Amino acid sequence: MPISCPIQFEQLSTDQMRDLDRPVMRFAFDVQNDLGRLCDEFIYQNSFRQRIAGSGLEVATEVPIELTFDRFSKTLFIDTVVGGQVPYELKTVRQLTADHETQLLIYMLLVGANRGKLVNFRCEKVQSRFVNASITWQERRQFEVDKTKWKGDSNFCTLVKSLIRDWGTCLSGSLYTQAVEANLGGEATVVHQLPLSIEGKFVGNQKFRLAAPDTAFAITTFNRHDPSRQEAHFKKLIAATKLKSMYWVNVGRHEVVFNTIHT
Repeated sequence: MPISCPIQFEQLSTDQMRDLDRPVMRFAFDVQNDLGRLCDEFIYQNSFRQRIAGSGLEVATEVPIELTFDRFSKTLFIDTVVGGQVPYELKTVRQLTADHETQLLIYMLLVGANRGKLVNFRCEKVQSRFVNASITWQERRQFEVDKTKWKGDSNFCTLVKSLIRDWGTCLSGSLYTQAVEANLGGEATVVHQLPLSIEGKFVGNQKFRLAAPDTAFAITTFNRHDPSRQEAHFKKLIAATKLKSMYWVNVGRHEVVFNTIHT
């Protein structure tokens, strides 16, 4: 299986989520009341788990999500799962951000959970945020492929399409990139620091991932964007190098667009 987790998640209604979350959040507030807001994250996680388990609720910590694709493998970990159904991601940060939501949402999409929650112990008062997944496992594997601007290597295109069929859309560009990189030979083969020059003057080295000696690649996950503007920035970037082209793949919610950009 390309994605595996020891817990089988079910879809929860709003009422089911709130009924389970209400006592759990009381424990979160109790943890901060007793420990303050300056402890390391694992301290809060341990106390949080102990209190939930002591109440009789099922709780698991550091629940693994195994991702594989041909030569690539990676393990992600959900901080805490309560009742065998709800993932909780614990943080010790100044403020919760959209990046934190994205992280938990990706975990939820990978395991098929539709409701989860972020809990931050570093604020003066415990900060929390519900995260909902509005797309199902099946829907993430229903996508169209646009190759109208593709002039690249068919093997690269096949590799990326196979990956997205295995994992589905709506994940992070970095996860897709790591998997493609591994299957092109790994970091030592794919990642290179290339010199950038403007009007013949060297301005520094830039990291690129190469699909071929003269071709870089980039994988993005824009759902709403101006493709012409993004393409213009890629053109400026490779124009400052000796590269001939760049493969740009954008993995949207229901469409995967393959583009070959030339200077």
